[in-house]
Amino acid sequence: MNITVSSRNHVLLYSCKTNIMITLSNFENYALPQIWERGISYYRQGAVKNLEEDSPEEWVATVLGTEDYTVEVTLEDDKVMDYICDCPYEGDMCKHVVATLLTIRERKKTEKYFIQAEETESKSRDFSSETVKAEINEILAIADKKQLMSFLSEYAVHHVDFRNALKQQFIPDRNTESLDTDYCQEVERCFLSSPSGSGYGRSGRRYSYEVDLNEISRKLSVYEKKAEFLMKQKSFGDAASIFLQMLRSIGKHYKEDSYYASYDNDFALSGDCYMAGEGLMSLGNNQEVPQSLKDDILKSLDEICDLSAYTEYCIYEIEELRDEFEMNALPLTKVLERVEKELAGLDESDAGLSAFVSKKIDLLYLLDRNEEAEATTMRYLFLPEIRNLRVDDLIDAEKYEEALSTLEEGIRLEEQEEQSYNIHKWKNKKLIIYQRMQDIPHVISTAKDLFIEKKGNMDYYRLLKQLIPVGEWDSFFSELIEQTPFSASCWTSSVEADIYVEEGDVARLENFLRRNSSLNVLLIYSRYLKDDYPEDLLERFSSHVQVYAEKNTDRSHYEYVAKALKEMLKLKGGEQEVRLLVDVFRQAYKRRTAMMGILKDF
Repeated sequence: MNITVSSRNHVLLYSCKTNIMITLSNFENYALPQIWERGISYYRQGAVKNLEEDSPEEWVATVLGTEDYTVEVTLEDDKVMDYICDCPYEGDMCKHVVATLLTIRERKKTEKYFIQAEETESKSRDFSSETVKAEINEILAIADKKQLMSFLSEYAVHHVDFRNALKQQFIPDRNTESLDTDYCQEVERCFLSSPSGSGYGRSGRRYSYEVDLNEISRKLSVYEKKAEFLMKQKSFGDAASIFLQMLRSIGKHYKEDSYYASYDNDFALSGDCYMAGEGLMSLGNNQEVPQSLKDDILKSLDEICDLSAYTEYCIYEIEELRDEFEMNALPLTKVLERVEKELAGLDESDAGLSAFVSKKIDLLYLLDRNEEAEATTMRYLFLPEIRNLRVDDLIDAEKYEEALSTLEEGIRLEEQEEQSYNIHKWKNKKLIIYQRMQDIPHVISTAKDLFIEKKGNMDYYRLLKQLIPVGEWDSFFSELIEQTPFSASCWTSSVEADIYVEEGDVARLENFLRRNSSLNVLLIYSRYLKDDYPEDLLERFSSHVQVYAEKNTDRSHYEYVAKALKEMLKLKGGEQEVRLLVDVFRQAYKRRTAMMGILKDF
C-alpha cells in the first residue's frame, strides 16, 4: 500500500514497505498487476492525448477510454511528487495514471536529445552573434519547412521558456473591443493575385479572365484558422475583422461567369462563407465579447448585406446570418426597436413586410408581451404568411373552429383577388383540422376536392379509400375519376395509371394506354396488362420501336430499343414478333455497327 505524506507545496509518494520514493523509473512496482496491465494496454493503444507540460514539471493529459479522463502529474526531476485522475477508481494508482506516466517517461527520453544539444553548444567555442546568426540562416535556407515546423513544435513542448518566448513573439496583443483594418487588408490580398490563366483559343479569341477559386479558398483557410486561434486568445476584435472581411471580399469580388465556372453551378467559396458566418455567431453568443464590438459587427453586416452578390445572386444567406446575429448579440428590446423602425418605413405592398411583421411577433412573444403579439397578428392578417402563423397557433391551441373560419376568410380573399398560390395550402390545413376533429364527412369532401384540384394525388386517393365504406367505393371511385381532369402523360409514369394499378383496374389502365401511348409508358405499365391484352401490346410495341429506332442513332438509344425488345419477349407471341423486327433492323441499319453489336443477342 502507498502512503501519502503532505507537505506545503506538493504531495510526496513513497512505499511504507521499502521507504523508497516513487519515480518514473520504478513506479510500475507500486501499481496493482491488473492495473499495470491495463495501463500498458492504454499506453500502447495511444490513449494518452494532449499531453502537455503546463509549467515546469506540471503535466496534464487526457486519457481516452469508455469516457475521457483528465490526469495531472507533478514531478521533481525523476520523482513522482503527486498525481490525480478524475476517474471513479477508488484505489491509489489507476490505469489512466499508469498510461500517463509511461507516456511522460517516453517523452523525457526524447527530451534528452535536446538537452544534449544544449550542453554541446555550451561547451563549444564562443561564436559572435553575427557568426551564429549567419550559420542559423544557412541552416534555415536549406531546411525542409515541414521538418522545421515539426522540430520547433517538439522543442516547444519540452522547453517551457522557449514556448513562452514563442507565444510572446507571435501572439498579437489582445484586441477585445475594436475591429482591425490590418487584418482586413490581409484578407483582401487573397483575392488580388489568383488568376487561373488566360490566352488565346483555337479561334483566335482571347480566353476570358477567370479566378482560381481553389487557390483563394486555400488562402482563406489560413485566416480561418488564425481567426479561430485569436478567438481562443480572446482577441475578439481581430477575429471578427477576419470573418467580416472574408464575407466582404467574397461579395465584393464575386463575378458570376468566373466564379461559377467548372463547379457544377455551386459557388466554390460557399464553405468559406459558412465558416465566417459560424465564427461571427460564436462571437455573438459569447458573453465575454463587449457589446460595443457586437454593435460594430452588426453595422458591418448591414453593409455587407447590400452587396449585389448577396442580394441578386444569393451566394450565401447573409440576411439570415445578420438576423440571427442580431437576435443573439443585442438585447431583445433593442432588436424590437430596430424592427419597428424598419416597419414604419414600409407600406402594405412592400415585399419585405411579412418578414418584419413575423419577426416583430416572435420578439413580442419572447418578451412575454403576448397581447401585443396577438394584436400585431390580427393587424396584419391580410398577409398570407401572417394568416398561416395565426392558423398554426390556433391549431396548437385546439381552437379548431376559429382556425377554420380564419382559413375560410383567407380562401375567400384569395379567390376575390384571383390568387391561387395559398388556396391549396389552406385547404390542406382544413383537412388536417377535420382529421383532428374526427369529422369524417368533412375529411372526405375536402380530400375529394383536393384530389380533383391536384389532378390526381395518391395520398388523397388512399385516404379516401380508407374512409369510404367498401360497398360504396366502386360508385364513389367512378364518380371521382369522371370529375378529375388528369394530366396527360406521354413519357413518364402517371398518377392516373398508378391508381388503376393499385385498384387492379385493367380495363381503365388499358384505356389509359390507348390515350397516352408512348414507348416509355408501355415499358412502365405493360406488365400489368400482358395476360389480358398481349396482342394489342405487341402491336403498339412494334409500332413505337420501329419509329424510335429510325429517329435515334447512338448507343444509349440502341440499348433502349433492346430493352423494349426484351419486354416484348415476355408477351404471348413475342418471340416471333421480335425475330421479325430484328431481321428488319439488320437489313435497314446494317451500317450501324453499335446497333448490330447490341442486336446480336436476339
